[in-house]
Amino acid sequence: MKYLSERKPSIYLDIIGNDLTDLLRDTLSANHYFMPISLKEECEMAPPVEIKQCDKHYYVSVQLPGINKEDIKIELEKDNLVISAEKKEEELKEGQSVKSSEFRYGKFMRKISFDKPINIDEAQAHYQNGILTINIPKQEIETKQAKQLEIKD
Repeated sequence: MKYLSERKPSIYLDIIGNDLTDLLRDTLSANHYFMPISLKEECEMAPPVEIKQCDKHYYVSVQLPGINKEDIKIELEKDNLVISAEKKEEELKEGQSVKSSEFRYGKFMRKISFDKPINIDEAQAHYQNGILTINIPKQEIETKQAKQLEIKD
């Protein structure tokens, strides 16, 4: 029973989702026996995101394999982080064609809202080996002692 508790269900859901997509594509295309498998059309990408926090920081990691650092845009505003990028399909050389491709191409945008105010000026981002890591300090909120107001005439 220990083996069953250690399995990651998200892995299996991804596999099932890919199989269903293939099944629907193949079933709905009239000439599916003669068409090469291809994801040439731009499709929505949803890269995996991991968000950790401690008392003073948020740590956001995004898996972006194959995307150039220059193609990634990061915006911080109020209590939100917006990450966007585009992965373009490589141009084929003359005489080449795509026989099969499981690569994903297209644009994506992820907007992450935080439950505490963030310090935009102190945030830092690093990109290494296909992983974007963003360190965002939480904004210190000044708490004051309760004050009782007098009612004036």
